Amino acid sequence: MRKNLSLLLTSWCLAFSVWASDLSVEASVSTTALEVGKPFTLTVKAEGESPLPHMELTPLMVDFYLIGDSNMERAFNINGKRTTRVIRTLQLMPKSPQLTEIPPITIGPEQTQPIPVTVNATANNSGANGGAARNQSAGDQSATSKDLMDPDAQMERFGISIAGEISTTELYPGSTATYKMRVESLHGFGNFEIYRPQNQSGLYVELADGPNESIEMVDGQQRRILEAEFTISMDEFGDHLLEGASLYGRIGGERIELTTDDINITALRAPKGHTGPWIATPRLTLSQTWTGTDGDIVVGEPITRVITLKIDDYRSSLMPEIKLAYPDSVSVHEDNPQIVQQFDDATLTLRQVIIPREAGSITLPGLAVSWYNTYSKTTETTQLESLVVNVKADPNASTVPVAVAQPRVEPEVIEVSDPGFWPWLTAIVTVLWLATTGYFVSALRRQRQAQQAAQPAATKAPQTSLSQALAGNNPVEIQKAWNRLDPEVRDATKNELNAYLAAFYSPETGDGAKEKEALQAAIAAIGTRDNHDKSHLAPIVPN
Repeated sequence: MRKNLSLLLTSWCLAFSVWASDLSVEASVSTTALEVGKPFTLTVKAEGESPLPHMELTPLMVDFYLIGDSNMERAFNINGKRTTRVIRTLQLMPKSPQLTEIPPITIGPEQTQPIPVTVNATANNSGANGGAARNQSAGDQSATSKDLMDPDAQMERFGISIAGEISTTELYPGSTATYKMRVESLHGFGNFEIYRPQNQSGLYVELADGPNESIEMVDGQQRRILEAEFTISMDEFGDHLLEGASLYGRIGGERIELTTDDINITALRAPKGHTGPWIATPRLTLSQTWTGTDGDIVVGEPITRVITLKIDDYRSSLMPEIKLAYPDSVSVHEDNPQIVQQFDDATLTLRQVIIPREAGSITLPGLAVSWYNTYSKTTETTQLESLVVNVKADPNASTVPVAVAQPRVEPEVIEVSDPGFWPWLTAIVTVLWLATTGYFVSALRRQRQAQQAAQPAATKAPQTSLSQALAGNNPVEIQKAWNRLDPEVRDATKNELNAYLAAFYSPETGDGAKEKEALQAAIAAIGTRDNHDKSHLAPIVPN
């Protein structure tokens, strides 16, 4: 009996020693010189026969904040045994400068070796600087950084930072500004709420791009990056405050609040003396390409012209219309303008096909666009040069075919004595064709009646929109509603609209009430109707 018990205990001990020897554990840190409030990385590796025992992290939570945790696991077979390898990466921050080591981590029967460290108290933790953490209660530590605006200081203190910048602090009617927000974090964004810049009355804030996440290596550290862009536009003239982007969250037991600077934005009127359509932008580019102008140009052969207008920091809904006065010696076919809004920049592309109808020298007109440079505070004009082409007559156009007399051929007359079933088949096909034609004519008549009944309701909306814009005295909305009128109505009331815009934007003549009444009277005298098939654009006078 004793012999059997001894053999059993020996077998159990050998089995345990073999199982224990199959498990290896190891711990390492990114640095042993730590600072209070500054993150560092602890990496724990374990390898052994599957399944691996639980990794106990409770001792770490006594002296460290856990601000990030990632796990990578891989399984493979060695000599018929299934083995698992685990690499666990922890982002930690020390709570106290009195720490001297990172305690052992228990994994089943094994433990990692303790790691000696030194911990220094940072200046930010002493409370001497304005960006220091402010503890509000012993039970709920809270840190704020309304004075801590430097992203590098935020990253050093909390392991996360937020920054914001704006392209310009001056806005004009139709122009926009770009606000870029960037958040960097060592431990992801799951525990944080991120707020975009907040507008007060008089400003519009719209998301233009993002939010987009990426990973970058900065100073040897892997950081998660979140970026977004916002479009800022004006609704009222005057001075306005834009509240900066901010984030709120917790790191361990500490609640933090990080904000960016608030920004003062001024919404300005158009300068004195401006007339016509208003384009305010820091940059305007105008370009064109020609196809079919190389070599000899012959009557009837097409010439392709593509005009591209790009306006930075501008709304695509206010893009001007391109009108060119071509001579009668050519015919012009153009596609609908392609308007694209890419972030804060608006681009218009117009493709025209020009066909000469007469021989001789033909001048294809240029184009001039007047705009206000918001950087230099000056009115500028960007032009496209005209093009002179020499068109030759088509050498084949004068060739007239000569008629050749053909001998008269008498038709052969064939008498049919028994037509068979063909007359009956012809009668049946004729009746079916007449019935089908009558059905489609009736359906087309009903469709036209339905369209005529729906047309009054469709034309009511633009009239209401124009009336509301005039009653609200909003020049941007008035110009947009005016663009939806018929071209004949716009041509007849263009002078009244330009007079109203010049009076409204001028700092001396007031709000343009007299000119607005004249515009209302001119439109009422002619009558308005919606024009959905035309582009909602304002005219540009060609060169």
